[in-house]
Amino acid sequence: MATSRTQSEKTNFTSVVATALIFVVVVGAVTWVVQYMPNYRSAERKSTPITKNDNAPKELVAFNRATATWDANDPDYVKEYERGSRGHYDFFVESKVDEALEFGLFRTSCDCTSLEFALLPRAEWDRLTQEQAATPGKALDFTATWTKLEPGETKLASLPAASQAVVRITWNGKKESGSRLRLGVEVFAQPNGEISRRVFQRLEVPVVMAMHMMFEPSRLYFGPLAPMDKQVGDFTVWSATRDRLDVRCVDKDEKVHPNFEFETRPLSTLELQQLQASLKEKKNLSRVLSATRVKVTVHEQRNGSFLHQGVYQQSVYMKLPEDEEITPGPLMIVTVKSDVEVGAAEDRGMLDLKSFSSLSGVSKRFVLWTENNVELESTKDHVPSYIEVKLGKDKLQTRAGKTKWILQVTVPGGVAGGAFPENSVIILRIPGNSPRYLRIPVVGTAAQG
Repeated sequence: MATSRTQSEKTNFTSVVATALIFVVVVGAVTWVVQYMPNYRSAERKSTPITKNDNAPKELVAFNRATATWDANDPDYVKEYERGSRGHYDFFVESKVDEALEFGLFRTSCDCTSLEFALLPRAEWDRLTQEQAATPGKALDFTATWTKLEPGETKLASLPAASQAVVRITWNGKKESGSRLRLGVEVFAQPNGEISRRVFQRLEVPVVMAMHMMFEPSRLYFGPLAPMDKQVGDFTVWSATRDRLDVRCVDKDEKVHPNFEFETRPLSTLELQQLQASLKEKKNLSRVLSATRVKVTVHEQRNGSFLHQGVYQQSVYMKLPEDEEITPGPLMIVTVKSDVEVGAAEDRGMLDLKSFSSLSGVSKRFVLWTENNVELESTKDHVPSYIEVKLGKDKLQTRAGKTKWILQVTVPGGVAGGAFPENSVIILRIPGNSPRYLRIPVVGTAAQG
């Protein structure tokens, strides 16, 4: 047993010594190679000469721009267009090769966009590109023979060797006002019949859809007007799409109420600048092209016409000679002093039905106060006509010299939907030798359920 252990220990010792000797030899060899052989790392770092590939695709065409610019001094500005109005932008392209090319439309971003192509003489092409570079948002004045291109390869235009052309994107925006659009087309060019050498280019036109008229402020408040009183207010109507605003102020029936006077005048250059600065402060990036100041005078009585007592709400409507439709403008809220107190002070002379179920309807009591010698009568002149009204005196007097009236307002179930129109009103009659009428606006929302 002792002899066997001794032999095993000798064998292990021999293995360890052999391993150590091999390690020393390897390290020595590596050191010699690093010191005396050529530097392999330097060889790796030597740059490989780049050889020119004569078969690489060549630039076939070049455009003056790929995205429409509307202002050379403000590249972030986006021009505004009215819904349903047509617009266009011209891109200029030139051939960069000495061979005939085919030019086509691959696809458009929407069906509201179309593309036309026309060749131009060099002198005309140079003039137009220079003009567009100086004033990119201005329509260019030139004539050309246009070819309409369709998506796909059914109709291609010819671009001769070393020639120039204009590509016109035309659109008819259908989105709502405030929508930002990036109208785009993808076009291609290729040597005649050589699809393998086809190159693509995407062209884009950013636009914003806008109303043709905007108003500042959106509401005008007058009153309270006493007998024979009049008050003056004003608002500004402006446009980012029209160069001129010959507005006429009317009501929704295109008539002028006898108790309202409207005077209009265009804003001066200084006033336009001030309006533009005011919009910019409000983070409104629209460009004001034209603006008109409207002066409004409200008469409590004029030429035998009296405004009803209470709160009178009416929108000013704008009529332009070139438009068939009228456009609602600011809401006028006129308070005429009344012999009748309607609700509490926080009710502001209105009857608020709050939100109620359109299916169930709503019925609500309101308190009115008059002098003891003042009578009230209900009428059927309610808007909407489905409003039901019951009026009666409350026999429990709680104020000296005052009469308390209870006005019960009911909207039957299943007849109303959504918010009440702005002209919703209950009209009461104040009898006498010269009867007067009291207008009490009604607000509320008939919700589903």
